[in-house]
Amino acid sequence: AKVATTPAHNVPDHIELPLLKRGFNVQWPFAALIADGRKTIEVQNSPLGTRGYRADEWYFLIETRGPSAVEGYRRTTIASSELSGKPLISSIIGIIKFENSDLVTTKEEFNKIRGSHKIREGSFYDFRNGTSRWAWTVSIVHRFAARIEIATSQTAPWIRLLLQENDDDDDDDVGGARDDEDGTGD
Repeated sequence: AKVATTPAHNVPDHIELPLLKRGFNVQWPFAALIADGRKTIEVQNSPLGTRGYRADEWYFLIETRGPSAVEGYRRTTIASSELSGKPLISSIIGIIKFENSDLVTTKEEFNKIRGSHKIREGSFYDFRNGTSRWAWTVSIVHRFAARIEIATSQTAPWIRLLLQENDDDDDDDVGGARDDEDGTGD
C-alpha cells in the first residue's frame, strides 16, 4: 500500500480528490495501524462491492474508540508500546482507498497474511473455522496532520451538512450520505 502522511516526503501540497461522501469506520488500534501503513489488509465479513464500498474509491478513514485499551492491545500483533493511545472520541484521521478483496476460507490462508492484517492469533477477530472472511487490500492511505473529532461514528448528518450546497447527483449516494430527513432511506 502507498502511504502518505502530512507533512511527508514526496507528497504534493495539493491532492485532487472527488468530493468524499462516505467514511470507513475502523476501531482503534487498527485504524491507526492502517493510517501508519503498518496494516495493509482490512478483514471484513463481505467482499468489496456488497455493502457500498468499492475498490478504487476514496473514503474518510474514521477511527472509532473500539474496546478498552487493554482489550485493544490484546487484539493486535503490535506491541502496546508501539501503538498510539486510545482516542477519547471518534475522529477522521485520513483518507483511504482499497484495491481489491480476496476470499479467505481457511485458517492457514489467514495465518499467511497475519503480518498484513495484524490480528493477534486467538483474539476476538481471529479466523474461526467454518466462517469465510474477506481480505480488503489497502491501495492508498493518507493520514491527516491533525485528527478531525466527530461526536459519533454516525457521520451521515455531518456529511449531509457538508454536501448541502455541493451535491447535485444523488444517484450514487450509498449509506453515509442520505437525502431523507429521518435517516430511514425512504
